[in-house]
Amino acid sequence: MLYIIDANNLAGKLKMLEEKNFDKKLRDLIKEYFKKKKSLVILVFDSSDPMGDKITDGNITLVYTPKDKYYNGADDKIVEILEKELSPGYSKFSSSGDEVTVITDDREIIKRTEKIIEDIGSKRVKLERATDFAVKLRIEKNKKIEDGKRGLEKKDMEKINEELLGIWK
Repeated sequence: MLYIIDANNLAGKLKMLEEKNFDKKLRDLIKEYFKKKKSLVILVFDSSDPMGDKITDGNITLVYTPKDKYYNGADDKIVEILEKELSPGYSKFSSSGDEVTVITDDREIIKRTEKIIEDIGSKRVKLERATDFAVKLRIEKNKKIEDGKRGLEKKDMEKINEELLGIWK
């Protein structure tokens, strides 16, 4: 399975955008979440660099989109990666026929992804809200703390999770 993640959007949902090196912190969080899963993950970040960059770290690829005439930010790169991955015979990041999940709350990306799904009739593509995925990441992070016998007690974590879910809905 391939996950294409709107990284700035997800980092915003996790309240990480203002943190120094938020991209590396997000990578580490994603890496921990996917460490037991046989999935490939592409984190697509907006960048102010006209050249952009790409870094691969195991099953995680960080793409910093160039800021030029062709790319207006991560949105264009996310859609480009999705279109290429769905092209017959192309499988740079995934095996042919693999399911592809796009994670974002960005309305424009959602709209463009839904159009791609409609045009090609692909059941291989799924959309997941960044807000929902952020909840999964937080729960996994809390489990890790709980398993380590440090941090909050389980009942306290459940109370906090209930409060957060109420806020997010």
